Amino acid sequence: MNADEDLKGKNSCCMEMPNDQKISSGEENQLNPTELGIIDDVSLSTKKYISQRWGNGFYIAGGVLILGGFFFPPFWFIALLWFVIGFAIARSKVYTEFFKQFATNNHFVYEEKGDLGSVVGTLFGRGHTRGMSHVVSGVQQALPIRFFVYQYTEGQGKSQSTHQFTVAELVFGGSLPDIIVDSKDDMYVDGGFFSKFKSLELGNGFDDVFTLKVPEDLEIEALEVFTPEIMEQLMSRGRGYSFEFIGTKLYVWKPGVARTSAQLREHLSLAQYFITALAPRLTRLSDDVEAYRATKR
Repeated sequence: MNADEDLKGKNSCCMEMPNDQKISSGEENQLNPTELGIIDDVSLSTKKYISQRWGNGFYIAGGVLILGGFFFPPFWFIALLWFVIGFAIARSKVYTEFFKQFATNNHFVYEEKGDLGSVVGTLFGRGHTRGMSHVVSGVQQALPIRFFVYQYTEGQGKSQSTHQFTVAELVFGGSLPDIIVDSKDDMYVDGGFFSKFKSLELGNGFDDVFTLKVPEDLEIEALEVFTPEIMEQLMSRGRGYSFEFIGTKLYVWKPGVARTSAQLREHLSLAQYFITALAPRLTRLSDDVEAYRATKR
């Protein structure tokens, strides 16, 4: 090897070093949401994600845009978009990890999206532009169970509004009596659908918290389900939730997307209570419900 080739080889070696270091540095700066640790509160973890992933540069850039608005007003709108989109991206990533952790902690399986064709009930017929996300599926006491976020949109244009819910779905072994229990915190009236149902008052303060609707010929079955013990538990543990028994499924939902692990644990605990308290009596009622539905076909 002559001197020129030797020098060229050395230069080539020296030129590769910074590239390797740059790649290594870039990999180290990549932040996976799992590095946030246990997510107990989505809002706090979103701020943590922004701090670790983007650093102060995110806020400094937004601040510069705001200052620029004093000289060029459109920059204020750009600054608003900067913060709104930035927080939305971070929150989305944190929410994904949040529900993944919930799935892992309970030996469930996580899927980013769900099939709207797999759900039935009054909640899922509301509005338009419907979506089902953050689906967590598993088994509890030998019964299939799913948790997911459901949303739909009502209205058009400036009057448009989007509604989100955290939903639990339980699948029982037999037919269930059609029963709707609406929380008075989230009343929804669909005259066309509820015209087939009648309100059933249970007393003992239950009617101050919930509105219960059943088909006219299933009042006795409803009373067998909603015993004084069940009513007491729902008033103490189920305030703010709504419920629907339909087909072989029970849906338990609450407005909004759960944002803390405590809220998800509460929702799971309520679903587990339903399985323990209701599964035996719902099995006994299955034949009666089937006979009732046969007369309506």
